[in-house]
Amino acid sequence: MTLRTWRRTILLPFLWGCLLVGGFPGVSGAAPVSGDQGPLIRDVYVNQAGSNLCVLEIDGLDLPAPQPQKQPSSDKGLRFLLEAPMDDQGMKKDFSLPLVRWVSLEKVPQGTLLTVRGDYPLDCTSVTGQGTTRLVFQLARREEAVPTPTEAPPRKTVSGLDPLSLSNPVTLSLRDAELRDVFRMLADLTGYNILCDPSVPPGNVTLTVKAVPLREVFAYLMRTYDVTYAMMGKTILVGKADPLAKALGREETQAFQIAYGDLKQIPGQIQTLFALAKPVVVDERLRTIYVSARKDQMESIRKFLDKADHPGQQVMLQARIVEIGDDGKEELESLISRVYKNWWFAFDNNGGMIGYTRINKPDLYDDDANDNRIVKPGGLDLSVVAQNPDLNFLDAGLRALETANKGRMLASPSVVVHDGKKAKIALTENVKYISARDQAGNPTYSEERVGPTIEFTPTVGRDRVITMEMTLKTGEVTKYIRGGMGEQVPQTSTREVNSTVRIRNGEPFVVGGLFRDGQTHSENKIPILGDIPLLGELFRNRTTQKIHTEVAMIVIPYLLDVPASGVSSRSILLTP
Repeated sequence: MTLRTWRRTILLPFLWGCLLVGGFPGVSGAAPVSGDQGPLIRDVYVNQAGSNLCVLEIDGLDLPAPQPQKQPSSDKGLRFLLEAPMDDQGMKKDFSLPLVRWVSLEKVPQGTLLTVRGDYPLDCTSVTGQGTTRLVFQLARREEAVPTPTEAPPRKTVSGLDPLSLSNPVTLSLRDAELRDVFRMLADLTGYNILCDPSVPPGNVTLTVKAVPLREVFAYLMRTYDVTYAMMGKTILVGKADPLAKALGREETQAFQIAYGDLKQIPGQIQTLFALAKPVVVDERLRTIYVSARKDQMESIRKFLDKADHPGQQVMLQARIVEIGDDGKEELESLISRVYKNWWFAFDNNGGMIGYTRINKPDLYDDDANDNRIVKPGGLDLSVVAQNPDLNFLDAGLRALETANKGRMLASPSVVVHDGKKAKIALTENVKYISARDQAGNPTYSEERVGPTIEFTPTVGRDRVITMEMTLKTGEVTKYIRGGMGEQVPQTSTREVNSTVRIRNGEPFVVGGLFRDGQTHSENKIPILGDIPLLGELFRNRTTQKIHTEVAMIVIPYLLDVPASGVSSRSILLTP
């Protein structure tokens, strides 16, 4: 039996079994120890996310930022130093994935050394989760650099001297001179030929300079009239950047496939940011955009799309909607408090003792130090603890309250939503009733919708902190009222609360405050005698009890990371 199996099947079920029977023998209570701990590493997991991507996760407490370590160039892997201790002496796990063969955690004087090995050289593209309970590495296969010839931008020369490198002093006095004539005059001073593209804007130049270097005059005209130039032998080509690039064969068309972005917004963003001469063409059927631009612009557009066309993050929300009476509020508060702090057994109305859910190593138990606050390994074979201890302890406590008639669970929904999008969970039913009748007595039906409804919009910020806008609404039929035509019309009660919270990944929170006052009527009678007309009232007992309940929602959000790769593209050859 492995240590993990022993913890799940013996230790924690034993603790929970003691909770259900009212405490450990001979123990009347114990104060919880502080849950604050320093950085700690527990386990490591790896998942392949594609042919060239994988995600490595480290589970622990207050995990620090990793420090990359040097490794021999022949090594096909990575090394990182984590300034945090481990639960045990170290571990090595074999995953046998295409990119990652095995991962080891080794104790060193500075903390823990993380080593990742595979069949190919790896690069770490991103690390998230510093300071939380989960550190996520995104690893990618390192691509071999293939040298490709680069085209010179339009402002670079092919042969001869660049006009912007000439320092010949120039003295000019111009007034309302045509821009094309000014360029011709400067070409005469340099001894070059000049060709003005039709894209050169019409305009008059008024200029007076004395002994100013030629390069400054030339650069001033370039910036003022938003034109550029290129050299072809002894000829200077002047014009707008896009037409000039097209004339020189330096314009290209690329097809970018958009996987996650909004096809209605991305083309406009590209057009605005890069001031393209041609509009971006969109193919909604293939989710592809076609961009025509200069080669130097195309690289910037690709980098922009790598950021814009990102899958983002998803948030999974697991909720428990409960209705609690006055006699169960204190126990519910104690239950939520112990789950929130990872303490799963605390004081309640019957007393009890304390246990920490993260204790999963036998060598951490010490008879003298732990006393009665942490249970010694060993116990009963009760399968109560599953993969998510927080929710299991919470559900078990809620079932205990429901069994004791101190509350009831209205719903336990779960939903996954994209970052920044709105999600709605409606667990309602429609109650039909006759609202009116015509002169012939034909009924007209109406509906009242009752039941819990949840709306929430998560926004993931820096450091994996979630801002959650939530609306909880619940309604129910309180009674039926007899109408004028003898129909039964339901009377409903609606309670609603809005809240905005900022929470961490995996951190539970509570939304409450939906109170309801009502009455319950009950009647008891002695069989046979209670049915005697008139005299039967002597053998009947009627009671009316006022009730005060509160609807609360306990929510635990989880971040779901979606690995992303660069945007895919291909060149399109357009022939006239």
